[in-house]
Amino acid sequence: MWDGALVVAGPDTRAHLFARRPGARITGLRFPPGTGPLVFGVPAHELCDQRVPLADVWPERAVRMLAERVAEAPETGRVLEAVAAGRLAARAPSVTPVSGAVAELLAGGRSVTEVHRAARPRRPPRAGPDGPRAGVRGSRPWCGTPVRRRAVRHFRR
Repeated sequence: MWDGALVVAGPDTRAHLFARRPGARITGLRFPPGTGPLVFGVPAHELCDQRVPLADVWPERAVRMLAERVAEAPETGRVLEAVAAGRLAARAPSVTPVSGAVAELLAGGRSVTEVHRAARPRRPPRAGPDGPRAGVRGSRPWCGTPVRRRAVRHFRR
């Protein structure tokens, strides 16, 4: 956020009131889930429910140069967007196609439950009405992950 100083607003678990001067303008960027840590280089849980000066997160020289650019710019939001986009582009190799697809689905209005259902592993296709291993001694249902398979084995005993 910019209101004369650069401030990082971490993820909120409750409403946060922000006192400001009458007539003051605030410019801020909102990031899709999982993007903030890539831009700021700090895990999101460390900023949860906090407002932290950007100088506490980034090198002071970089913050000073950015503050000067933002103060002189006619559209402060464009400068902030360009800096965030540059930092994301520099870290793009660490963004997986799956996390990008998840962020895209969430930004498109899909609920977390719908995205989870779309992303979870699918059962392999069945060969017949009773499945490919029907009647084979010791066969277990397909459960997606080794942890789930162990859990199924445990509860079937």
